[in-house]
Amino acid sequence: ALLLFSLVGCSDATTNVSDKNEALITIGTDKITKGDVYNGLVAQGDISPVVKALTTAVAANAIETTDEIKAAAQANVDTLKASATDWEAYLKNSGYESEEASLEDLINQVKETKIASSYVSEKYTTLATRLEPRKLQVVSITNKDVVNEAQQKANDGVDFTELAKTYGDGKQNGVVSIYTNASGLGADVWKTVLATEEGKVASQTSYNPETATYYLIKVIDAKTNEFKDEAISVIAASTATNEDGLSISEEAFNYYLNKVGYGIHDAIVYSALLSESAKYERVK
Repeated sequence: ALLLFSLVGCSDATTNVSDKNEALITIGTDKITKGDVYNGLVAQGDISPVVKALTTAVAANAIETTDEIKAAAQANVDTLKASATDWEAYLKNSGYESEEASLEDLINQVKETKIASSYVSEKYTTLATRLEPRKLQVVSITNKDVVNEAQQKANDGVDFTELAKTYGDGKQNGVVSIYTNASGLGADVWKTVLATEEGKVASQTSYNPETATYYLIKVIDAKTNEFKDEAISVIAASTATNEDGLSISEEAFNYYLNKVGYGIHDAIVYSALLSESAKYERVK
């Protein structure tokens, strides 16, 4: 079972306390139990142990343990082992009973990084419809005096990376990349993207008044399934929010949290979780 937290001390601290009523710390005849510490943390609004346990549980239950994940976790173990002066002491002080236990924990940590991308892969059609990923070449220009000249050269077929070197402001460098309607180009610029045929250069330079930036745009590929693998990582990292105000990573967490079976039995903890993020909401 996943513990909400584990504390490792020194001196006579040789085991992990699992019973909430068992002494965690003794001072003379007085004792401080794990339950006391937990209640104290919650009373102070510190629910980080709960958040950590929830995140670990979601990753452990929702994400398949692939060979790739095992290899990444083992590489992390090897790195830690190589840097530790006393590996056994490191394991003990970190709360691990064995190297195998540390590997299991690191596997779950790697899994945590896969939650968003796994969700995007599973819900790709829906999310691609929402975020409209496109493979583009984009050059951003802030000097309005060179915009027309740059646009004419783009229309004449000059390579976008060369245009970026000559006219660009250094932000969008003309390299083929995946963009979405949440990539920060601006609503008006995105309308130009959607209106431009695949393989064509937008006939006019687009302008974002919020950033005072002009954009040269070439649409390389508009068929979202043809660059799905590349788009998944871009969408997973997107800060775009849904109707509930959740980012893609938060939306993914909430989806798997409820999918694996989410029950919470402490109203104070649940309220604290919701105060931190709506991603902890239980869907009934």
